[in-house]
Amino acid sequence: MKKFGLLILVVLIIVLSQLISNPLYFNKKLSEKIIRDLLFDINTSIFNNNFNHKFNINIDSINILEDMKKVKNVDILMANHYSSVDFMLIFYLLNCVKRKDIILLFKKELLYIPIVSNLLDSDNYMKINRSWDKDKDFLEKYINKLKSGIIIIFPEGTRYSRINYEKSKKYCTNNKLICNKKLLIPRVKGLFNIISILKKNNKMGNLYDLSSVVPEIMENFDKIKFDYIKLFSTDLSESYHYLSKITIPNYYEDYDIFKNWLYHQWNTKDFFINNYKNYKYKQLLGKYSKKNILKCYVMIIVYIYLIKNYPYHTTSNFILFYSLTLFKTLLN
Repeated sequence: MKKFGLLILVVLIIVLSQLISNPLYFNKKLSEKIIRDLLFDINTSIFNNNFNHKFNINIDSINILEDMKKVKNVDILMANHYSSVDFMLIFYLLNCVKRKDIILLFKKELLYIPIVSNLLDSDNYMKINRSWDKDKDFLEKYINKLKSGIIIIFPEGTRYSRINYEKSKKYCTNNKLICNKKLLIPRVKGLFNIISILKKNNKMGNLYDLSSVVPEIMENFDKIKFDYIKLFSTDLSESYHYLSKITIPNYYEDYDIFKNWLYHQWNTKDFFINNYKNYKYKQLLGKYSKKNILKCYVMIIVYIYLIKNYPYHTTSNFILFYSLTLFKTLLN
């Protein structure tokens, strides 16, 4: 059942790319709304019914969930990053608090990947080069246009792996910093400037921090790369989370003070991850629309029909819109 659930999710991403994103290529706002509604609900359904997943949230985080439902200005959710399942867990959490107004921040290279490119090619997502000199002007112009939403950011900048951990460890040693056991040292500049721009424009909402643990992934992160292929054989039956709302004092507008503060936050996250078994939890059960689940399965059936009976048309459609996205990305 676990493998079947992941397969449904992967197939649905392909289907949404061609049956929704492509026809609505020039109406991204409508396309995103439809895709988010369907993806969030099918993601929750798969976790509940296929994985029999227990989404365990620390009891001290329960009250914060209610606060998270309130939409005011632009919120930020920062999280640790172990694998491709992290996004799925975050979507599950956000669906529980009815927050689908996500603003993704990701590396621009993802737009070169077929299928994924059309889903991510949106003016509502932040596509960065991971070079502050190149990203500075873009981020400022982008954030100035925001009115509300929740920005999802992984300050570590990349997934945890043995190689990335050794690089992080070396940086900590050279800069006399505490080296975390289960986390990479966070990259500071991007988050600092996003918060600074939001504060400057009086648009800064709440800053949330999510520390997440999937036991099998956390225990084997230094040996295995948990991409979507590996997730098919990974135990995803439970996860543990600590959600906190953080107040940033005004004196943290100084970059060096903010940097030290963020490092301290990551030390705290690392402590939780290393000791997650010692905390008390409550299971969070996500809800979803059965109508949306039915729509997803109908769309999959329609797509299979099109592939079977009109393979050349379907392939041509994919190539056309992928080319448009690729061309647009190269120009920018």
